[in-house]
Amino acid sequence: MLTRKRSIVFMLILVLVLAMMSACGNQKDNTASEKEPKTEENATKTFTMANGKKVEIPAHPKRVVMP
Repeated sequence: MLTRKRSIVFMLILVLVLAMMSACGNQKDNTASEKEPKTEENATKTFTMANGKKVEIPAHPKRVVMP
């Protein structure tokens, strides 16, 4: 009984350690998206309001006004 309990605890610990190692090791290199040249298309974003009107907003606005 004690041997079976130890083996179950060992297996659980092993699974937890492997899960933590696999979660930490899954980082991708995102430098490719940062190297893309900025184009006119990326400079503004187009949104459609509830009334159907389309509005172009800069991709990175410097000021935002709340009503």
